[in-house]
Formats: sequence, C-alpha cells, structure tokens
Amino acid sequence: YHYEVGNANSQQNLYARDNISYVSNYASTELTVHWLTDFSSTFILDYENNNYTTNKSSDMQYGTSESVYQGEAALLYQVNKIAALKLGWQYGNRKLTSDSQNIAINNVWLGLLTSF
Repeated sequence: YHYEVGNANSQQNLYARDNISYVSNYASTELTVHWLTDFSSTFILDYENNNYTTNKSSDMQYGTSESVYQGEAALLYQVNKIAALKLGWQYGNRKLTSDSQNIAINNVWLGLLTSF
C-alpha cells in the first residue's frame, strides 16, 4: 500500500498554467507459484485511486478523480542458470471522472531474462 499527497498549490507550470495537486492511494498484491523446478507463474493485481485537489476551477483536473485497475499474469521458464524465458499478459482499465469512457489496455510480451 502507498499513500501520497502531491501539493502543487504554490507551483505553476509556465506553459500549461495548471496546478495538479492530488491525493493518491495505491495498493498492489503479487502471487508467485512454483509449479516445477524450472517453471513458475506470477500474478499481480494493482489498484490506484487519484483525487485531484486543485483549488483552481480553470484547471483541467478540477473536481475530478481517476481509478486505475491493472492485472498481470506471467509464465517463467528457467532455461539454464543464466537464462529464462518469460511470457506475459497485462490488462489495465483507467477511468477519469471527467471522461465519458474508460481507457483499456492489453499487452502481451515475450522476453529473455539473463544474468552474468
């Protein structure tokens, strides 16, 4: 769990003329399952809520908040002592109260992890 307050009331971007003050709550959980000696799975769930606390009604984020849900599943195969293959999928869903629709993401990846 992570709690953060961003207070930009005394700061102002010279170009955007905005004030992005916020209160953020973030929680994450992860589970790793070792199926065999060289094969494991990882499952991750994240949740983030941001409440924008700017006091300037002209700011784009004035009176808004957002919720972000994200999940990830990955398979890891240890090829040898220095190399592993990783296959994964990530899904995310973000909703800003000022937007009419959610933003959803889907990512799939294949990677090689190595150490030396």
